[in-house]
Amino acid sequence: MTAPPEGVEVEHIEFPAGTIRYHRAGSSGPAIVLLHGGGPDNAMLSWRHALGVLAADHRVFAPDLPGQGGSMPWRGRANQRTFEEVLRWLLDAWGVRDTMLVGLSTGGSIATGFTLRHPRRVHD
Repeated sequence: MTAPPEGVEVEHIEFPAGTIRYHRAGSSGPAIVLLHGGGPDNAMLSWRHALGVLAADHRVFAPDLPGQGGSMPWRGRANQRTFEEVLRWLLDAWGVRDTMLVGLSTGGSIATGFTLRHPRRVHD
């Protein structure tokens, strides 16, 4: 894995089904969560160049989805509903009540499903 850009912290959260690695940047402003695509994708591959730019005026979070990147091994299911629940757990762990969601491919599907289930937690 390539090292994260300057100012980007790499952290991990343990859940019963496994560990989720995420990247965090920025200390003020609205929260924004960047969700990468499926397959061999991960947060740094998709969002490396966007993290620092967005961190200038946002609190930015970019998790590796369960079973991908640094979020392996994952012993639970790795499907749409699980990804939405993991996003909810992450937001709770980060203390983020509401956020903007940006997703590529699978990440876009997660953002859409999460927004439909939890509309009060997402804003534009």
